[in-house]
Amino acid sequence: MKWITRILVLSFVLGAVVSCRDRQPETPLNYEQVRKDLMEMNRVKAEQESVRLADFVKEEKWDAIRTGTGVYIEIYLKQDSTLPKAKKEQLAKVNYELRLLDGTLCYSTVAEGPESFRIGLDDVETGLHEGITYMRVGEKAKILIPSFLAHGFTGDQNKIPQDSPIIYDIELLDLR
Repeated sequence: MKWITRILVLSFVLGAVVSCRDRQPETPLNYEQVRKDLMEMNRVKAEQESVRLADFVKEEKWDAIRTGTGVYIEIYLKQDSTLPKAKKEQLAKVNYELRLLDGTLCYSTVAEGPESFRIGLDDVETGLHEGITYMRVGEKAKILIPSFLAHGFTGDQNKIPQDSPIIYDIELLDLR
C-alpha cells in the first residue's frame, strides 16, 4: 500500500513542478507513461534493496526465514512449539529495540517499559505485523523489515531516515 502512496506523491510533485514552469509550447505530459516510469523505478529500487538485505542477513550469519514480502525473521530464543503463534487481532505486548542496518538505535522500550499493539490493526510498521505472527509468547527474535514495509519513502520524520530498512530485536511478552 505504501508504494501506491509513493507513486501518488511523486506524481503530485512532478505535476506541481511542471505546472510551476513558464508556460511554453511543449509536448503534453503523458501521465500514464510517468506512472509506468515511477512503477519501474520503484520495482528496481525494491529489487536492489532485496539484494542488499539478503547480503546483510548472510554477512550477519542470521539463521532467518524470509517471507514472501521480504521480511526476514530470526527467532533466537524459542519456546515450546506446541504453544500458539501470534495471530491477527490479538493484543501483543512486546519489548524491543529498533535499529537501522548500521546499528543506530532509533527506539527502545527499555526505559519506558513494554508497548502493546493489536496485530494487523494498529498503526505500527506493516512488516512488524507480519513478523510477529511467526512468534510465540516468550520468544525473542530479530525482524528485518524492508523500507517499503517500514516507513517507506518519507521515513518517520524523526529518527528513521527515508528509504531505511529497520531491524526489531523484539521479545513477545504476552498475547490477549
